[in-house]
Amino acid sequence: MPNIQHMLDELEADIAAGEVQLVRQRELIADLEMRGQNPAFAKSIVKELKAIQAKQVALRDKLRAEVIRRAWLDQDLRAAESRPSSERT
Repeated sequence: MPNIQHMLDELEADIAAGEVQLVRQRELIADLEMRGQNPAFAKSIVKELKAIQAKQVALRDKLRAEVIRRAWLDQDLRAAESRPSSERT
């Protein structure tokens, strides 16, 4: 099973690729409009891409928060372990 950092790295790549897809789709819409064609379907694709992007960004933010939480927890555990046993009680 992949670790959180690996999942976070994959999400970052997916988000970047999603941004590229959104730019291309918006360019397609502009081209369709310029040629007087109906861009309704292309606009519906943008709507779907934006929804996917929003979900990926939300998951990325949750994973980032978890990475930070774990780093703080590890730091607290290391600090507790480094204290003399008389101070731990």
